[in-house]
Amino acid sequence: STRIELDEKANVLVSDIHGAFPLFESSIETLIDARERLLKKDAVMIPRKETIYFSVSQAEEIYENNIKRYLANFHGFSIPSAERLVFNRWFSAHCRSEKLLSDSQVFAVIDHRTNNEKSFAKTFEWKIEDDGTAHGLRGWFDNELSDSSGVSNAIDIEKTTYSCPFFPLEREVKVEKGDVVLADISAKYEKGDYTWSWRTKFLAKGNTAKVKAEFNQSVLASMFIDPKAALKESEYYVPKTNETAEIDLFILNSMDGEMLQGDIADALMEKYPKVFKDFETAFNYTISLTYRYSE
Repeated sequence: STRIELDEKANVLVSDIHGAFPLFESSIETLIDARERLLKKDAVMIPRKETIYFSVSQAEEIYENNIKRYLANFHGFSIPSAERLVFNRWFSAHCRSEKLLSDSQVFAVIDHRTNNEKSFAKTFEWKIEDDGTAHGLRGWFDNELSDSSGVSNAIDIEKTTYSCPFFPLEREVKVEKGDVVLADISAKYEKGDYTWSWRTKFLAKGNTAKVKAEFNQSVLASMFIDPKAALKESEYYVPKTNETAEIDLFILNSMDGEMLQGDIADALMEKYPKVFKDFETAFNYTISLTYRYSE
């Protein structure tokens, strides 16, 4: 929708462009753009509002299958460096034995009819309601399709199209009724996707002097940064065209309003025989550019 223009603004927008959360890739940015450019002011948006929740979760089965199994010592062989990968990513998981140890609290309310925010953050304070073991933070969403209908991926929904987001802790934490869990959760939107971070602190009976555990986790810590890629994002990088750029430029310069697409593909094969070894490959690559950049 970000690439189109309408002769007449629309009365209704129906979308389903998110994953486990409404905050999925460029979904929010896309909906804001569509509302501002393509819709009438009183247009109906479906869904119209989405609310994201979090709670403290006890989920031994999920933790075993998605964390412990990757860190286990198999026949004397272990991969300790994998810890930062498995602990600093959220994943989709569900199990019947999961139990929420605290109340649910709102992370964000996104009213697509008025929202202009793309990044979100929230500070939480949960009180543990029952003795148990905390394994992570459970996230989910409820949305409003209309006054009487909606969709959710909460853990008590047995059948749902959407997966259930789980944010693991760096280790299991034994908790008792009355303990307090403090958390800062953020979802920062940048370059077409979201970077999640979650910082948690467990306090015995809410006593700030008795910290049971404290963790600082982020999706960024699970990434391997390519030095060359990082350099390319610097203002001091001196860019130089590569072969792909030269090929694209060759095609664009050939779009003179006279040359046939097939002839451009033939010329492409002749100029770059190591890249395009047959006509079909050259032609498909040619039309991938002519489709985007021709009138």
